[in-house]
Amino acid sequence: PRIRNWPKIKNTCLTLEEAAVILLRSVNGYTPRKIAELLGVSKSNVYSILKRLGEKIELMKNTLKLCESIEKVFSLEVSPNQDAEEIVREIYRKADEENIKLPLKSIELLRLVRNIVEENKGRKDTIKIIVIPGIGIYAK
Repeated sequence: PRIRNWPKIKNTCLTLEEAAVILLRSVNGYTPRKIAELLGVSKSNVYSILKRLGEKIELMKNTLKLCESIEKVFSLEVSPNQDAEEIVREIYRKADEENIKLPLKSIELLRLVRNIVEENKGRKDTIKIIVIPGIGIYAK
């Protein structure tokens, strides 16, 4: 049997076949054998689709977490001669002001900031540090 185009899945990352399998399995509680029978595919094909769906769902969850992190981006400008530990304190202060929990441990953040300070040694203008929680810190 041919799967007809369902308008509800048009703007998703699921194929028609994946949507059919997830709906038949999750909503109707059908077994992979029954789904295979209904869709006219092999049972191993249904298992492959279910495995792929699990991987896609995990990627979607990670993407949502990334999007939530991006909404919390903040930046600060520091002197190229400023002490790395002082910069770390400024980053934590700014994160506290913005009510943002940084997932990095202090020692990891200090290591990253020391690298930025080292890379910008001798620079005359200020360094703009951009903090993307859950992703990293960058300097411009």
